Amino acid sequence: MSEVSTADLTIISVVFRDTFFMQQNLELTSRLNPGFAGKWLVVDNSPPLAVHPPPGLDARMIEGARPPQKTGDRGSLHHALGLEKALAMTGTRFVLLLDHDLYVVRRNWIAELLEHVVREGIGIFGATWHPRWFYQYAGFPSVHFMLIDLAKVPKATLDLKPTSDSDWWGLTLRKKKAPWGGRWPDWLRDTLRAHRLRDTGWQVYRRYRRQASVKIGMLTPHYVPPDTRRRRAERTFLFFLPDTWRHYPRRADSYTQDSLLKTMLPEAYDDGWEDFFWRGEPFAVHLRRVGRRMRKANHSADEDLLKSFLARISAD
Repeated sequence: MSEVSTADLTIISVVFRDTFFMQQNLELTSRLNPGFAGKWLVVDNSPPLAVHPPPGLDARMIEGARPPQKTGDRGSLHHALGLEKALAMTGTRFVLLLDHDLYVVRRNWIAELLEHVVREGIGIFGATWHPRWFYQYAGFPSVHFMLIDLAKVPKATLDLKPTSDSDWWGLTLRKKKAPWGGRWPDWLRDTLRAHRLRDTGWQVYRRYRRQASVKIGMLTPHYVPPDTRRRRAERTFLFFLPDTWRHYPRRADSYTQDSLLKTMLPEAYDDGWEDFFWRGEPFAVHLRRVGRRMRKANHSADEDLLKSFLARISAD
Protein backbone atom coordinates (compact mmCIF):
# COMPACT_ATOMS: atom_id res chain seq x y z
CA MET A 1 0.00 0.00 0.00
CA SER A 2 1.36 3.41 -0.95
CA GLU A 3 2.02 5.88 1.81
CA VAL A 4 -0.60 8.58 2.33
CA SER A 5 -0.35 11.71 4.44
CA THR A 6 -2.95 14.17 5.65
CA ALA A 7 -0.91 16.75 3.69
CA ASP A 8 -2.34 15.07 0.58
CA LEU A 9 -5.82 16.43 1.35
CA THR A 10 -7.55 19.71 0.60
CA ILE A 11 -10.96 20.31 2.21
CA ILE A 12 -13.35 22.62 0.37
CA SER A 13 -16.38 24.27 1.95
CA VAL A 14 -18.69 27.03 0.76
CA VAL A 15 -20.20 29.42 3.28
CA PHE A 16 -23.15 31.69 2.62
CA ARG A 17 -23.96 33.89 5.61
CA ASP A 18 -23.90 31.02 8.15
CA THR A 19 -20.43 31.89 9.42
CA PHE A 20 -21.09 30.49 12.90
CA PHE A 21 -21.62 26.96 11.60
CA MET A 22 -18.46 27.11 9.48
CA GLN A 23 -16.41 28.40 12.41
CA GLN A 24 -17.58 25.52 14.59
CA ASN A 25 -16.65 23.03 11.89
CA LEU A 26 -13.12 24.38 11.62
CA GLU A 27 -12.62 24.21 15.37
CA LEU A 28 -14.11 20.73 15.79
CA THR A 29 -12.08 19.29 12.92
CA SER A 30 -8.89 20.81 14.31
CA ARG A 31 -9.57 19.34 17.78
CA LEU A 32 -10.34 15.87 16.48
CA ASN A 33 -7.43 15.75 14.03
CA PRO A 34 -4.30 17.06 15.76
CA GLY A 35 -1.45 17.27 13.29
CA PHE A 36 -3.67 17.62 10.20
CA ALA A 37 -1.19 18.89 7.60
CA GLY A 38 -3.55 19.51 4.70
CA LYS A 39 -5.34 22.64 3.55
CA TRP A 40 -8.88 23.96 3.89
CA LEU A 41 -10.32 26.38 1.36
CA VAL A 42 -13.43 28.22 2.59
CA VAL A 43 -15.26 29.88 -0.28
CA ASP A 44 -17.08 32.99 0.88
CA ASN A 45 -20.16 33.28 -1.34
CA SER A 46 -21.54 36.18 0.73
CA PRO A 47 -18.67 38.62 1.39
CA PRO A 48 -17.46 40.35 3.43
CA LEU A 49 -17.82 37.58 6.00
CA ALA A 50 -14.86 35.99 7.71
CA VAL A 51 -13.99 32.97 9.79
CA HIS A 52 -10.98 32.59 12.03
CA PRO A 53 -9.09 29.30 11.67
CA PRO A 54 -7.79 27.89 14.95
CA PRO A 55 -4.01 27.85 15.44
CA GLY A 56 -2.24 25.16 13.44
CA LEU A 57 -4.99 24.74 10.83
CA ASP A 58 -4.02 25.84 7.31
CA ALA A 59 -7.38 27.31 6.32
CA ARG A 60 -8.03 30.44 4.30
CA MET A 61 -10.98 32.30 2.91
CA ILE A 62 -11.19 32.82 -0.82
CA GLU A 63 -13.48 35.16 -2.67
CA GLY A 64 -16.72 33.49 -3.66
CA ALA A 65 -18.18 32.85 -7.07
CA ARG A 66 -20.18 35.55 -8.79
CA PRO A 67 -23.91 35.02 -8.12
CA PRO A 68 -25.60 33.54 -11.21
CA GLN A 69 -28.39 35.24 -13.08
CA LYS A 70 -31.94 34.44 -12.08
CA THR A 71 -32.58 30.73 -12.44
CA GLY A 72 -34.59 28.06 -10.71
CA ASP A 73 -31.31 26.53 -9.51
CA ARG A 74 -29.78 29.82 -8.39
CA GLY A 75 -28.86 28.73 -4.86
CA SER A 76 -27.54 25.30 -5.87
CA LEU A 77 -25.71 26.75 -8.87
CA HIS A 78 -24.04 29.46 -6.78
CA HIS A 79 -22.89 26.78 -4.32
CA ALA A 80 -21.57 24.57 -7.13
CA LEU A 81 -19.69 27.45 -8.74
CA GLY A 82 -18.00 28.15 -5.41
CA LEU A 83 -16.96 24.51 -5.08
CA GLU A 84 -15.60 24.46 -8.61
CA LYS A 85 -13.64 27.68 -8.08
CA ALA A 86 -11.84 26.17 -5.09
CA LEU A 87 -11.45 22.80 -6.83
CA ALA A 88 -9.52 24.49 -9.64
CA MET A 89 -7.08 25.83 -7.02
CA THR A 90 -6.27 22.48 -5.40
CA GLY A 91 -3.00 20.67 -6.03
CA THR A 92 -3.34 17.72 -3.65
CA ARG A 93 -4.16 14.14 -4.54
CA PHE A 94 -7.33 14.12 -2.43
CA VAL A 95 -10.10 16.66 -2.14
CA LEU A 96 -13.01 16.60 0.30
CA LEU A 97 -16.16 18.56 -0.49
CA LEU A 98 -17.68 19.28 2.92
CA ASP A 99 -20.84 21.17 3.83
CA HIS A 100 -20.20 23.88 6.40
CA ASP A 101 -22.85 22.32 8.67
CA LEU A 102 -21.85 18.65 8.40
CA TYR A 103 -19.75 17.74 11.42
CA VAL A 104 -17.56 14.64 11.57
CA VAL A 105 -17.42 13.43 15.17
CA ARG A 106 -14.83 10.64 14.93
CA ARG A 107 -11.34 11.25 16.33
CA ASN A 108 -8.48 11.18 13.79
CA TRP A 109 -10.99 10.60 11.02
CA ILE A 110 -8.94 12.32 8.32
CA ALA A 111 -5.92 10.01 8.56
CA GLU A 112 -8.10 6.94 9.06
CA LEU A 113 -10.32 7.70 6.09
CA LEU A 114 -7.43 8.47 3.74
CA GLU A 115 -5.77 5.19 4.69
CA HIS A 116 -9.07 3.39 4.08
CA VAL A 117 -9.71 4.73 0.58
CA VAL A 118 -6.10 4.04 -0.49
CA ARG A 119 -6.13 0.52 0.93
CA GLU A 120 -9.47 -0.30 -0.68
CA GLY A 121 -8.74 1.48 -3.97
CA ILE A 122 -11.78 3.78 -3.60
CA GLY A 123 -12.13 6.70 -6.00
CA ILE A 124 -15.15 8.47 -4.45
CA PHE A 125 -16.29 8.09 -0.85
CA GLY A 126 -18.97 9.98 1.03
CA ALA A 127 -22.40 10.50 2.52
CA THR A 128 -25.40 9.65 0.39
CA TRP A 129 -28.46 11.83 0.25
CA HIS A 130 -30.56 10.89 3.26
CA PRO A 131 -33.36 8.49 2.21
CA ARG A 132 -36.01 11.07 3.18
CA TRP A 133 -35.01 13.06 0.06
CA PHE A 134 -36.43 10.45 -2.30
CA TYR A 135 -36.38 12.84 -5.27
CA GLN A 136 -32.55 13.09 -5.14
CA TYR A 137 -30.14 10.53 -6.56
CA ALA A 138 -29.45 7.57 -4.28
CA GLY A 139 -26.69 5.06 -3.72
CA PHE A 140 -23.87 7.51 -4.45
CA PRO A 141 -21.97 10.12 -2.42
CA SER A 142 -23.40 13.64 -2.34
CA VAL A 143 -21.48 16.90 -2.17
CA HIS A 144 -22.43 17.22 1.51
CA PHE A 145 -19.44 14.96 2.16
CA MET A 146 -17.59 13.71 -0.91
CA LEU A 147 -13.96 12.56 -0.70
CA ILE A 148 -12.37 12.19 -4.13
CA ASP A 149 -9.06 10.61 -5.13
CA LEU A 150 -8.01 12.83 -8.04
CA ALA A 151 -5.51 10.19 -9.14
CA LYS A 152 -8.52 8.05 -10.06
CA VAL A 153 -11.11 10.76 -10.81
CA PRO A 154 -9.55 13.64 -12.78
CA LYS A 155 -10.59 17.17 -11.85
CA ALA A 156 -11.60 17.87 -15.44
CA THR A 157 -14.40 15.30 -15.14
CA LEU A 158 -15.96 16.86 -12.03
CA ASP A 159 -18.81 19.03 -13.25
CA LEU A 160 -20.67 19.86 -10.05
CA LYS A 161 -23.29 22.21 -11.52
CA PRO A 162 -26.96 21.26 -11.24
CA THR A 163 -28.91 20.79 -14.46
CA SER A 164 -32.49 20.82 -13.22
CA ASP A 165 -33.36 23.84 -15.35
CA SER A 166 -32.68 21.80 -18.49
CA ASP A 167 -34.82 18.88 -17.33
CA TRP A 168 -38.26 19.72 -18.76
CA TRP A 169 -39.85 16.51 -17.49
CA GLY A 170 -38.51 16.98 -13.99
CA LEU A 171 -39.58 20.62 -13.86
CA THR A 172 -43.06 19.66 -15.02
CA LEU A 173 -43.36 17.07 -12.30
CA ARG A 174 -42.58 19.64 -9.61
CA LYS A 175 -45.85 21.36 -10.41
CA LYS A 176 -49.25 20.17 -9.35
CA LYS A 177 -50.77 20.89 -12.74
CA ALA A 178 -50.13 18.38 -15.53
CA PRO A 179 -49.37 19.46 -19.14
CA TRP A 180 -52.96 18.65 -20.18
CA GLY A 181 -54.29 21.17 -17.66
CA GLY A 182 -55.56 18.77 -15.01
CA ARG A 183 -53.87 17.71 -11.78
CA TRP A 184 -51.28 15.01 -11.47
CA PRO A 185 -52.52 12.30 -9.10
CA ASP A 186 -50.20 12.64 -6.11
CA TRP A 187 -49.15 8.99 -6.17
CA LEU A 188 -48.22 9.16 -9.86
CA ARG A 189 -46.50 12.52 -9.59
CA ASP A 190 -44.39 11.43 -6.65
CA THR A 191 -43.52 8.11 -8.32
CA LEU A 192 -42.28 9.87 -11.45
CA ARG A 193 -40.34 12.46 -9.41
CA ALA A 194 -38.37 9.83 -7.50
CA HIS A 195 -34.60 10.34 -7.92
CA ARG A 196 -35.10 12.78 -10.79
CA LEU A 197 -33.88 16.07 -9.31
CA ARG A 198 -30.58 17.00 -10.99
CA ASP A 199 -29.08 18.95 -8.11
CA THR A 200 -25.44 19.78 -7.31
CA GLY A 201 -23.27 16.72 -7.95
CA TRP A 202 -25.78 14.96 -10.19
CA GLN A 203 -23.45 15.07 -13.18
CA VAL A 204 -20.70 13.35 -11.15
CA TYR A 205 -23.23 10.70 -10.17
CA ARG A 206 -24.32 10.22 -13.78
CA ARG A 207 -20.71 9.85 -14.97
CA TYR A 208 -19.33 7.56 -12.27
CA ARG A 209 -22.21 5.57 -10.79
CA ARG A 210 -21.65 2.66 -13.20
CA GLN A 211 -18.00 3.15 -14.14
CA ALA A 212 -16.38 -0.07 -13.02
CA SER A 213 -12.89 1.47 -12.94
CA VAL A 214 -13.88 3.85 -10.10
CA LYS A 215 -14.79 2.14 -6.83
CA ILE A 216 -17.40 3.89 -4.69
CA GLY A 217 -17.60 3.88 -0.89
CA MET A 218 -20.36 5.29 1.30
CA LEU A 219 -21.32 6.14 4.83
CA THR A 220 -24.52 4.63 6.20
CA PRO A 221 -27.35 7.02 7.10
CA HIS A 222 -29.57 6.58 10.13
CA TYR A 223 -33.11 6.01 8.90
CA VAL A 224 -36.32 4.55 10.26
CA PRO A 225 -38.69 3.84 7.35
CA PRO A 226 -42.17 5.16 8.16
CA ASP A 227 -45.13 2.82 8.08
CA THR A 228 -47.00 4.41 5.18
CA ARG A 229 -49.35 3.05 2.55
CA ARG A 230 -46.75 3.86 -0.06
CA ARG A 231 -44.05 1.82 1.69
CA ARG A 232 -46.40 -1.12 2.21
CA ALA A 233 -47.29 -0.98 -1.48
CA GLU A 234 -43.62 -0.95 -2.53
CA ARG A 235 -43.02 -4.05 -0.43
CA THR A 236 -46.02 -5.98 -1.79
CA PHE A 237 -47.66 -5.36 -5.17
CA LEU A 238 -45.15 -2.72 -6.34
CA PHE A 239 -42.16 -4.93 -5.55
CA PHE A 240 -41.17 -4.85 -9.25
CA LEU A 241 -40.44 -1.11 -9.21
CA PRO A 242 -36.78 -0.33 -10.02
CA ASP A 243 -34.80 1.48 -7.33
CA THR A 244 -34.93 4.71 -9.32
CA TRP A 245 -38.72 4.85 -8.93
CA ARG A 246 -38.90 3.97 -5.26
CA HIS A 247 -39.52 6.32 -2.34
CA TYR A 248 -38.03 3.92 0.18
CA PRO A 249 -34.76 1.95 0.07
CA ARG A 250 -35.19 -1.64 -1.03
CA ARG A 251 -32.13 -2.90 0.83
CA ALA A 252 -32.20 -2.76 4.62
CA ASP A 253 -28.39 -2.76 4.74
CA SER A 254 -28.31 0.63 2.97
CA TYR A 255 -29.28 2.35 6.24
CA THR A 256 -29.10 1.77 9.98
CA GLN A 257 -31.66 2.37 12.69
CA ASP A 258 -28.89 3.20 15.16
CA SER A 259 -28.67 6.90 15.96
CA LEU A 260 -26.15 9.03 17.82
CA LEU A 261 -28.45 12.05 17.90
CA LYS A 262 -31.47 10.21 19.23
CA THR A 263 -29.61 9.23 22.38
CA MET A 264 -27.27 12.21 22.76
CA LEU A 265 -29.45 15.15 21.74
CA PRO A 266 -33.12 14.20 21.14
CA GLU A 267 -34.09 17.83 20.40
CA ALA A 268 -31.76 17.88 17.38
CA TYR A 269 -32.99 14.46 16.28
CA ASP A 270 -36.59 15.68 16.42
CA ASP A 271 -35.59 18.76 14.41
CA GLY A 272 -34.51 16.54 11.53
CA TRP A 273 -30.73 16.60 11.89
CA GLU A 274 -29.23 13.62 10.10
CA ASP A 275 -26.56 11.26 11.35
CA PHE A 276 -24.26 8.91 9.46
CA PHE A 277 -22.32 5.83 10.51
CA TRP A 278 -19.13 4.18 9.31
CA ARG A 279 -18.04 0.69 10.24
CA GLY A 280 -20.96 0.48 12.63
CA GLU A 281 -19.96 3.56 14.63
CA PRO A 282 -21.18 7.19 14.59
CA PHE A 283 -19.26 9.25 12.06
CA ALA A 284 -21.02 12.54 11.25
CA VAL A 285 -24.11 14.66 11.81
CA HIS A 286 -25.66 17.04 9.30
CA LEU A 287 -27.81 19.94 10.38
CA ARG A 288 -29.30 20.47 6.93
CA ARG A 289 -31.79 23.31 6.84
CA VAL A 290 -34.57 21.15 8.19
CA GLY A 291 -34.16 22.37 11.73
CA ARG A 292 -33.72 26.00 10.80
CA ARG A 293 -36.75 25.91 8.52
CA MET A 294 -38.88 24.26 11.19
CA ARG A 295 -37.81 27.01 13.57
CA LYS A 296 -38.62 29.65 10.94
CA ALA A 297 -34.96 30.58 10.38
CA ASN A 298 -34.30 31.19 14.07
CA HIS A 299 -30.60 30.45 13.85
CA SER A 300 -29.96 31.13 17.53
CA ALA A 301 -31.94 28.02 18.47
CA ASP A 302 -29.82 25.87 16.16
CA GLU A 303 -26.67 27.52 17.44
CA ASP A 304 -27.59 26.62 21.02
CA LEU A 305 -28.31 23.01 20.03
CA LEU A 306 -25.03 22.79 18.13
CA LYS A 307 -23.04 24.20 21.05
CA SER A 308 -24.61 21.62 23.36
CA PHE A 309 -23.88 18.81 20.93
CA LEU A 310 -20.25 19.81 20.32
CA ALA A 311 -19.62 20.21 24.04
CA ARG A 312 -20.74 16.63 24.58
CA ILE A 313 -18.62 15.37 21.70
CA SER A 314 -15.55 17.14 23.07
CA ALA A 315 -16.17 15.69 26.54
CA ASP A 316 -16.28 12.09 25.30
